[in-house]
Amino acid sequence: MKTNKFSLTLTLVYLFLIGIFSLTALYEISYAQTGKIQVKKITVPGGFGDFEFEINQGEDPPVETFILDDNELDSHTLAPDDYKITEDIMAAAQAGFDLTDISCLCSTSTDCDDVDLEDGLVEVTLKESETITCSFTNTGNGTIIIEKQTVPEGGENFDFATDIPGSGNDSFTLDDKESEIIVNVPAGQYEVTEFDPSIDPGGYTLSDIVCDDIGSSTDVPTRTATIDMDPNEIITCTFTNTTILEGLTISKFDTPDPVVAGKNLTYELVIENNSEFVANQVFVTDFLPDGVILQSISVDPLGIFCVEDLFGDVDCNLGTVLPDEIVTITIVVIPDPDVFDEIPTQIENTAILEAEPGSVFRETSTITLVNPIVMIDVENNKGDRTSVEQGKNFELKYNITNNANEIPEQFLVTLNQQSLTPEQRADALGVIFNLNFSVLFEVISVQTTKEIACIVAPGSIECPLGNIDEGQTETVTINFRAPQDKDTYDFDAIVTSLLQIFENKFRVRVESDSSNCSIAAAGSTMTIPFYLFIPLFVLVRRFWRKVVNKKEQNE
Repeated sequence: MKTNKFSLTLTLVYLFLIGIFSLTALYEISYAQTGKIQVKKITVPGGFGDFEFEINQGEDPPVETFILDDNELDSHTLAPDDYKITEDIMAAAQAGFDLTDISCLCSTSTDCDDVDLEDGLVEVTLKESETITCSFTNTGNGTIIIEKQTVPEGGENFDFATDIPGSGNDSFTLDDKESEIIVNVPAGQYEVTEFDPSIDPGGYTLSDIVCDDIGSSTDVPTRTATIDMDPNEIITCTFTNTTILEGLTISKFDTPDPVVAGKNLTYELVIENNSEFVANQVFVTDFLPDGVILQSISVDPLGIFCVEDLFGDVDCNLGTVLPDEIVTITIVVIPDPDVFDEIPTQIENTAILEAEPGSVFRETSTITLVNPIVMIDVENNKGDRTSVEQGKNFELKYNITNNANEIPEQFLVTLNQQSLTPEQRADALGVIFNLNFSVLFEVISVQTTKEIACIVAPGSIECPLGNIDEGQTETVTINFRAPQDKDTYDFDAIVTSLLQIFENKFRVRVESDSSNCSIAAAGSTMTIPFYLFIPLFVLVRRFWRKVVNKKEQNE
């Protein structure tokens, strides 16, 4: 019996010790999971996001997946082990970014810099209580294409200089119809300049540069294209050279640019014969953009025949053009507001010139930005005029409404097309509110519906209201303190959007403070104005004259 009790006691002791050891082991395992991996995203240029990551432990499925934006840091607590941190470089490439750097900082271990940039990963060994921070840097990239065209065809050896990364030794050479394609270009601004073609290869002039990008610009006199590259963008710039020996050139100018739909857009074509020879069979065709209405065609000198053809284009038969002669063709069109009625749109106008001898072919083009008509109402809560007492505060509210009404009558008169009555659907873009007033008025506060910060200066307030959707109203509330000077003052509110100006004028009359209109001020000795004594003086004078007359009669 004693033996059984002893065995039972011993068994209980063993079980107790096993429990203690198990708890200790679990405790140690639990507290061994104290490592931390931090992943940071950096983009060049900054501000981009949605980069996908995962953390793997061996070949097992990911233990962590997450998405980071620029300058974000994601932290993960993991058990000590070997890990792979991987970015989805294919998704990043589709968004126009290359993974250009991975760098890790380890607090204790030295085994955290096994970087594979090509596959977008880094392998690290996480130790207990260690923090590993890895930064993944992505650089936005795009493609730039420089094309060469010569008129006539077949020109060779045109040299270019550029600061675009990846373009070789900052220079390249192109023949007619050749292109320089530069890929993986980081986002940024770059310049491409053609060397003077009249010197090398000689006998040419640069007649045109066209880039198919709104943000980029060209300057023919300096033979330079300034390219504004965004991530994942493809920009093509075409440099066109014309032989000087042929001497017959055509150039085109558009005015104004941008233009408001419904307003006149003028194209001016200038044809010059700088050669020593007479140009024969000179014919010019101007391919008008879709959506414009031809208004007039004029030619200087007179006597040249131009006509609108069946396709809506302008054909001009110049006949012969003498050496040193200049012919100017002026074409006036109106962008149809029924076509350009929603968003700003670019239209391209191309003209070609053909002549003999030499089968001369010249081409020139312009790109014009057409802004839709927006109808903005600008109203204030005071009407045409108001009055305020000297030194008193008063509130002024302006409501700026995109009312989306039909085209105003003045546009229809300009169009000379009474059938055009489209209802406007255009949003007011880039709206700016300006208020001009006398510097004697003190601005106490300015508030806008969108809580936009306004620029306040003596005599003026400017509020960049941004975009106003169809039917929406933005309100600008201003608190003023009137001056002490009694007078009438003009307030002029000017609202601009897409080159269109909307105005509201009204007047403020500053009057005497009504609290000073009593005969005597409170707490002071009453004073009577002098003019109140005049009737009394008249009566006294009449009484005195009667007394004097009576006295003289008695004597």
